[in-house]
Amino acid sequence: MKLKNTTSKVVLRRAKINCLLFPFFFLLISSTILFGQKKKNSSTPPQALIAYCYPTHWWPGMQWNKVQVLVKGNTADFNSQDVAIQYEGVTLDKINRLENGKYYALDLGIAPNARPGTVAIQFTTPSTGNKKPVTNTVNWELKPRREGKGTLYAQGVTSEDLMYLIMPDRFSN
Repeated sequence: MKLKNTTSKVVLRRAKINCLLFPFFFLLISSTILFGQKKKNSSTPPQALIAYCYPTHWWPGMQWNKVQVLVKGNTADFNSQDVAIQYEGVTLDKINRLENGKYYALDLGIAPNARPGTVAIQFTTPSTGNKKPVTNTVNWELKPRREGKGTLYAQGVTSEDLMYLIMPDRFSN
């Protein structure tokens, strides 16, 4: 008999807890459903172009003057846009439209007389129907080279490096 009485107390206690928690969870879930949905507005402006270039910069006067710049955009049809570069000493040799619509691979030629500065890569959306073409610009840098062609800052291997070259790494297998 005592066991039966204890079991009924546990059942009553659980029922009270469930009665208190049910309205809380109901309100939480219903508010998430009601207020979590965003209304789609047809008059929203087009999404701004966000694009990243890799490599992020290059140097004029390098021995290898051809650079392939990978450009990643934020829209699925990014590589359907027209590309133009107007910078003295930088030419757009080829536009590679990759299978993934968010990427371009741009082959650039950099003349030895090109000056360091910011190269403006212009992306223009094609005009369709009533839409006018929109031009967005992504900046890519040509940085100046260090003086001395590496002789002023490159030390090479010295006697200070001897211990690092002789002793194996303690974490190597």
